[in-house]
Amino acid sequence: MYCTICTHSKQIEIVEDYIYSGSLRRTSRRYDVGYRSLHRHIDLCLASIYSEAAEREYQEELKFWEQQLRWQFGYKPKKKRPKSIITKPVEFTWSRRSWKKKK
Repeated sequence: MYCTICTHSKQIEIVEDYIYSGSLRRTSRRYDVGYRSLHRHIDLCLASIYSEAAEREYQEELKFWEQQLRWQFGYKPKKKRPKSIITKPVEFTWSRRSWKKKK
């Protein structure tokens, strides 16, 4: 399902007209589109575009401050520890020599 405003040839003019006039009905009459479809477009399509842009700016700012903190404190990521060489479950007792394999 596609938004009729998103696929309209004058999409940008419609949104700008709505922003300047502030009236859904007036704008929808000027461009011969449904006022409810214009309302849905503003609620769903534009809101998602603005939220994606805000999230992208947030992620960029977060990366910047992360780099600044790493530079400031000389943080180096830790290397991953190698996996254990013990692959079979063992029964633990207090002496290493008395470790027994589970049956």
